[in-house]
Amino acid sequence: MAIQVVKSETKPEPKLKPEPKAKKTSKAKEEMELWIQIQMKMRELKTAALLKLEQDQAREASALCLKWVEAERDRLLEINPGDELRIEAQSGYCIRDVLGVCRPATYRLMRGRKCLFSCRSRLPRRNGDTEINTADSLEFVLERISKDTSTRSTAAIVNSINPASPIDHTTLRRTCESIGLQIDTDISAAVADVGEIPTRSGAELERKTLDPKLIEETIATEVPKHLQDAARANPVPFTAASATVDLSVDTVFVKKQTEFRQPAGAKEDEASPLPAAPADRPKLSRKERKALKEVNEERKTVSVVCGRLILNHQHLITLVATSYGELYARILAVLVAGEWIGLNFCLFGDGEKVIRETALRDVSGKVRGFFQVLDWYHLEKKASDFLKLAIPPNLMVWSDKAQKEVKLRDVYRAQLVALLWHGATDAAIAFLKGLDPAHLRTPSPKSITDLIGYLEARKDQIPVYSVRKKLGLRVSSNGAEKTCDLCVSARQKGRGMAWSQDGSYALAIIRAASISVRLRTWLDSGRFELIPSAEAG
Repeated sequence: MAIQVVKSETKPEPKLKPEPKAKKTSKAKEEMELWIQIQMKMRELKTAALLKLEQDQAREASALCLKWVEAERDRLLEINPGDELRIEAQSGYCIRDVLGVCRPATYRLMRGRKCLFSCRSRLPRRNGDTEINTADSLEFVLERISKDTSTRSTAAIVNSINPASPIDHTTLRRTCESIGLQIDTDISAAVADVGEIPTRSGAELERKTLDPKLIEETIATEVPKHLQDAARANPVPFTAASATVDLSVDTVFVKKQTEFRQPAGAKEDEASPLPAAPADRPKLSRKERKALKEVNEERKTVSVVCGRLILNHQHLITLVATSYGELYARILAVLVAGEWIGLNFCLFGDGEKVIRETALRDVSGKVRGFFQVLDWYHLEKKASDFLKLAIPPNLMVWSDKAQKEVKLRDVYRAQLVALLWHGATDAAIAFLKGLDPAHLRTPSPKSITDLIGYLEARKDQIPVYSVRKKLGLRVSSNGAEKTCDLCVSARQKGRGMAWSQDGSYALAIIRAASISVRLRTWLDSGRFELIPSAEAG
């Protein structure tokens, strides 16, 4: 019997559609959604606490306040389980109204000396029939706007939490500016309370230096033999980190906001009402143009002076001001309030002339052992850049170490930087004066002359960096650079951003107060503490 083979026509299985990929959410958005949920939970607990306050049931209100703080503690422990947190009771929260007086206990969450959460500052303040509600998210709003977020985005977040009473971003911006300027006024008042700092003399100005034997041993091991005499004769002293307060200062500039903007659709000739400059006017130098701009108030930037005070590698306070003189006055007031005026005072800077001159006028003579240190990064970069301008890049020389030809200016740079690293400023100046004219672009290049003048003017600011590094002492003003970045640059140097002087300065003040852990204290008490009571002395 023949078997017939029949091909079975099997239908292919239908392809399953791939599951849609989950939309990626940024970490910042996830954190924001979590923050909104937490605020909703906090609002529920707060509402329950307020109901008890209105019924004048202080004991139950206190229990709810404790649960409120415990909820915040549990949230933080979920993020960081090993965090050491504790709950402290605060002084009585008093409400006076027509029914009488209610004094429930309130609590705060602490990590060391830092207050992370306080329910008292988030409760409304009442006096008679009037009620002033302290915003739940005021500290969050101030920190967010001064750190990394625009007022529009912050207003949208706040309105999503509390849609019943929305706030406009312009109102939010003006509120932050007014708060920043109020903090500045309170800082000035705190400085005035310290009073005038007397001028010191005699033994009060003597430096407390390290053990000379330790310094000599370090020089013998870290400095080459032919430079050891120069290191011993270096004018910058070696002082212990525990007996010296270090101040790093710098100025940061941001783009200035135009007072009168060009209306939409305006022609180019309508944008500038000033007459055109005459064709026969002589060309001005850079210095003359800068002076003319200052006279006509044509500067296109606004500036903020930032300072960071450090003792024994620990941050004490970050302050900002509109000028170096104002900043130094505030720093001196902090030293008096903290009883640190008797310690050595070291000023770190980038070599700017105004930093040195203002410090000699306002600080020297009022503190013990005043001296200055030039930031190593700026010194190295200045020396390298000036040599590049003076020596052609096509000159090559054989290097036994690298076993190949290298650029001559790189060899000269390494030799000059080594002399400066070991504090041999005179040897560095002699090295520059002895350069072979055949290796230079011109017989006497201006860049070399300027570099020699730069080093001669800052001899007393160039220490023995190699020895300071070995002893664990600072060699850089990176504290000031980071302060400028945290207080101003990170927030105010975005693309297309422009600022008024008051707006830029107000945000910098708020950010500095937040970094110094004084913003919460100021919101609670309305006073700016130069030194918290727990840290005084």
